[in-house]
Amino acid sequence: MSLDPTIEEAALAGRPTVRIERELAHPVDQVWRAVSEPDQLERWFVDRLGWAPKLGEDLDVGGQTVRVTRLQEPSVIAWEWGRERYRIELESVDDATTRLVFQHAFVDSAGTAEQHAMGWQVYLGRLATHLDGHFVEERDAHEQAVVLSHDGRPVVRFFRRFDVPAERVWNLAATPDGFSGWFPCTVAFDELAAGAAMSFDFGPDLQLTGEVRELEVPTRLSFDWGDDTIGLDVVALTSDAGPVTLFTFTHVMSEPADAIARTAAGWHVCLDAFARLLGNPKAAPVAAGRTPEWEARYDAYVARGYPSGAPIPTS
Repeated sequence: MSLDPTIEEAALAGRPTVRIERELAHPVDQVWRAVSEPDQLERWFVDRLGWAPKLGEDLDVGGQTVRVTRLQEPSVIAWEWGRERYRIELESVDDATTRLVFQHAFVDSAGTAEQHAMGWQVYLGRLATHLDGHFVEERDAHEQAVVLSHDGRPVVRFFRRFDVPAERVWNLAATPDGFSGWFPCTVAFDELAAGAAMSFDFGPDLQLTGEVRELEVPTRLSFDWGDDTIGLDVVALTSDAGPVTLFTFTHVMSEPADAIARTAAGWHVCLDAFARLLGNPKAAPVAAGRTPEWEARYDAYVARGYPSGAPIPTS
């Protein structure tokens, strides 16, 4: 199962289509209710679709017609929404796990493929939070961590949109001087090149080493961070209002799942500092460690059901 969405040229209704696969740790009947019942759907989807649902049913949502075009409980629901097409397929992996495939055939006027792919990862993260019995406001969902899995390892991923040129985001995300403002330790490397050695200094009690795994200037950098892997992706867009940059931060963890809330809180604080520095290069760098800001983020993640319990440093 791919960690990343795919963009297919004509996969659904002959149109460009975002396709995302996820495994959810919930039985298929529970997931079906979450993706089909209006009261549950509105807790994670972009809008309330007040359908029954019933095959062929038409309703007006936001001035556009929504029509249910496929309904096979509990495995497939598909619908048209104006000119766009959606399809959700569910497959029971076992009694407690469901494989979900989400497809969205979009129109260019509603945004780029990259924008849609980023947005739907956020909303499917919101679905996972809902299935775990918690609710997150839409605005908060766009900033909180999305929890995934890759090769049996927990993954914490963040998405950010910045109304600044991509060059500024890249220079802050992937240069030695940029790292110093938002990364939770001192980062050093001789050169920015695939295979280059890196070092991470947290102080006298902890030093890590790593290596640049992938480098595509100015769009992608991934590197080993001790036994973990960090990935930074930068996508440049244009709009009538000016430059837009999409930034994705991915941490493939070596620790067990009970460290997810702790890890998500730490990177949330770091990425908040990243945003401040983009707006004001003279802003204070991140304050790493167990700060009041980190405590608040950690408590929020625990309250939303993110796995927790791993030891927390005292400073």
